Amino acid sequence: MKFLTFSRLLVEGTCGLLLVLASGAALPANAQMVGFTAELDSMLWETESSEDVLSDLAYYGVYHVYANFTNPTDVLGAVYADVVALGTPPMGIDAPCGCNNPAMTSIAVDASNNPAFFATFPEYQFDSFWTIGMTTSQDAGQLPSHIGMGGPSDLCSGLNIENGTVYIIGETGDWPVNAVAGDDLKVLIARVTTCSDFTIQACVQVFLAGDQNDVQQFCPDALEVLHEGCTDLGACNYNPNATTDDGNCEFDDGIYGCDGECISDIDGDGVCDPNEIGGCTDLGACNFNELATDEDGSCEYVSCAGCTEVSACNFDQTATIEDNSCFFPGEVCDDMNASTEGDVYQADCSCQGYSCFDETACNFSTDGIEDNGLCSYISQYDVVGNADPYSQTLQVYTYTSTAGSTYDWTVVGGDILDGNGTNELSVVWNVGGAGSVCVTETNADGCSGNQECLIVDVNLSSVMEVLDGTLDVFPIPASETLNLVWKGPTIDNAFVTLRDAAGRVVRAMEVGERDVLDVGALGPGVYMLEFTVPARGSIDRRILIQ
Repeated sequence: MKFLTFSRLLVEGTCGLLLVLASGAALPANAQMVGFTAELDSMLWETESSEDVLSDLAYYGVYHVYANFTNPTDVLGAVYADVVALGTPPMGIDAPCGCNNPAMTSIAVDASNNPAFFATFPEYQFDSFWTIGMTTSQDAGQLPSHIGMGGPSDLCSGLNIENGTVYIIGETGDWPVNAVAGDDLKVLIARVTTCSDFTIQACVQVFLAGDQNDVQQFCPDALEVLHEGCTDLGACNYNPNATTDDGNCEFDDGIYGCDGECISDIDGDGVCDPNEIGGCTDLGACNFNELATDEDGSCEYVSCAGCTEVSACNFDQTATIEDNSCFFPGEVCDDMNASTEGDVYQADCSCQGYSCFDETACNFSTDGIEDNGLCSYISQYDVVGNADPYSQTLQVYTYTSTAGSTYDWTVVGGDILDGNGTNELSVVWNVGGAGSVCVTETNADGCSGNQECLIVDVNLSSVMEVLDGTLDVFPIPASETLNLVWKGPTIDNAFVTLRDAAGRVVRAMEVGERDVLDVGALGPGVYMLEFTVPARGSIDRRILIQ
């Protein structure tokens, strides 16, 4: 692996910003870039119509190529090659079967793309391009600059770019989010849509922790990517372009072939032989079988029994044998509707039940006959709790509990710490001003009542920040220890109190200007930390422990 260093970050030129490079420096001991990786985003299969604009992309794979890092704050500033001046390898993509690259200028895909564009030009959504992080960016319009990339005809024709750069410009401490390694420790540098194996190579410029004065350059070995797919000629999804079997071959099930047609249908009735069902196919027979596909000679015509009572609702004039199945108006029945009650046969022999027609009731339904004496409701209660809290304080609010019910809370002006779904809610209020605590009860049958709210007036906290000083607490979230660093006037007799979501004290200790709080034994969740200097005031911090 070759490594180069920049003598400067960016220098203004007549044609924009250019990179000024100098070779010969050794790899720093704190190297942050660990190479390239490729991930298969999707595989494109054969299309139904040869006229489809994407028919030429059958068996193409869409690959994302990433630069990988060890530090989530590192910034990928440039992807480049300079063979003549710096002796780097050439930059490029070597794809023997070519790449999908319909645009004269590559289209970087991010939140700014209008979905209607891809509906009109579907081949562009699988465009191949060099970039810096665009498909993972949530910030629209963070487009990188392109230098010396050539046209669509030579994008994937080999490692042929001897002097070219893709770069992102950012102010110190304000880099575009798509260039930062982030929690996944990777930044997209290219998307390649091709039908076979390919090789990709480039050098990269990295700003450690986003610092433009702390720059490294890397030229990793070329990355070879194998085109995976089903390589079994007998499989339904055989991929003629695959070079490596992915273990996902699909075969016919012995009944239907790969084309969805029957493998065997001797009688030509469109039903596959293994699916044929023998039985009586005569609609007029007593034992007519509507599922039967093959007549088996079993039909019989003497067992047709039924209701022979003329006054019955189910009188069957074709029946010759009384089977005691008759039913009459006034008899209990089942209308097969769970929202009705007291189902009986009506004068017209229809089976109907009774329903609550009150739209405010839990059992409202118009499926039956109106009987509002059946209506049931969810009782409404008041939300109980402090309506005049101070900011940065923990408050508990309750609602009358009903067995089997759940409670959906919403809070304006504060944060829910614990209890959503139950009848008791813990809230930490934020800044002063109007707020509210609202709850909607849903009973065991899934019926929701009206929302009940308590309007609150959040007062500014009487707890003041210590004058002329700040408190740094890290790391957040914490797992084993919390570091406390006081910056300001000398303090005496300072102490820390740590409370859980219910307001209980779980830690208390005197601290100095630099101290450590052990939280390893505490369970995960949100805690309130109070840093107090007697007679001078306190500082509150919300702490997440995981």
